[in-house]
Amino acid sequence: MKIYEFDYKLPEHLIALKGKEPRDLSKLLIVIRKLKDFIYKKYAPLNSLYLKEKKVKIVFSKYNIKDISFFKLLKNPSLWEYPGIIIDKFLNLPFYLAREDLIVLNNTKVIPARFKIPEKENWEIFLVSEEEKPYIKDGKVFAKWQIIGKPGKKLKPGKTFVISEDIKIHILSYLEEGKRLALIEIKTSEKNPFFAFINALFKYAQIPLPPYIKRSLTYEDYQRYQTIYAKEYGSVAAPTAGLHFTKRVFKALDLKNIKKAFITLHVGLGTFRPIKVEDIEKHKMDYERYKIYPETYELIKETKKKEKAVVAVGTTVTRCLESAFDENLNIKSFEGKTNLFIYPGYKFKVVDHLITNFHLPRSSLILLVSAFAGTDLTLTAYKIAMENKFKFYSYGDAMLII
Repeated sequence: MKIYEFDYKLPEHLIALKGKEPRDLSKLLIVIRKLKDFIYKKYAPLNSLYLKEKKVKIVFSKYNIKDISFFKLLKNPSLWEYPGIIIDKFLNLPFYLAREDLIVLNNTKVIPARFKIPEKENWEIFLVSEEEKPYIKDGKVFAKWQIIGKPGKKLKPGKTFVISEDIKIHILSYLEEGKRLALIEIKTSEKNPFFAFINALFKYAQIPLPPYIKRSLTYEDYQRYQTIYAKEYGSVAAPTAGLHFTKRVFKALDLKNIKKAFITLHVGLGTFRPIKVEDIEKHKMDYERYKIYPETYELIKETKKKEKAVVAVGTTVTRCLESAFDENLNIKSFEGKTNLFIYPGYKFKVVDHLITNFHLPRSSLILLVSAFAGTDLTLTAYKIAMENKFKFYSYGDAMLII
């Protein structure tokens, strides 16, 4: 399987430079892998009044797509074997889920991870993933992190970069793929090492917006580049599928008795890097730390027992759940690290539906989506999204795959 099979060309004006306000007015592309399953399992009286006159694109192939109303679709069972695509707003997500489905969200919180090096124009150090939790020694706080930076050739082991009189970054050793192991040294009067570390980041570092957002960081980004349920600091990039949720969406889900549960997976940069090898099987994912809460495990077991759907909010939740469970849906580990690489051919054990954004070409994320929906249907959905002026990438619109 070659990486060029997962390429597409995106007009630059469709890259989202800021998030939609309110969040839940983002567009939603509902991708139904088999219309018959949706009609039998999801189409309930609560849905019918809303969906009856909705337009559905029946997908026969990339080049043969037919527009039809949902009402007419119901009268034509011969079309139920095909995939279908509906265009809507994220606010209406609950119409496409069934009672007692379970939504699983990643409650990780983005940290300021980009340090500008004083008096060196365009020099920076970027935290990638935590290697060792912060600790106190000799009245100072220390934290070990994997980092990248520019210019990379200047980040040599033994070098120390002074960010301010309160914080220094010591380069310890080389790691693979341009990364370094670094020790962050912080002067502080704070007694809790974790709080000292986080406070120093907010004082001396910046929220790490993706490089394709070509504008200056704003104060609003510190709120908008977090989910409203973010709780556990540790990510260097947002779990972007969750950025669309609002209190009113959660309230609508509650009214339909759609349950929610949380995991924590701290997102690293490796998830978003383009794949550089031609044969995708040779690509290696970076490790990311995860935690599954006991109550989440119990809700997943209960949902599966009732033959309801586990809905993963994002590729990070998907990788976490698929890593932590075995084929019999027994949990292997409540806490750990995963470098699971999901690409077409992978058999999903836990996740039944997926909420996700539109991802970079040639990335591990579009490969995961293609594994879930099928490569042809995924690229067809992307084509329809572009034709309907959906916004792409981190601050962009969303897709629900059923």
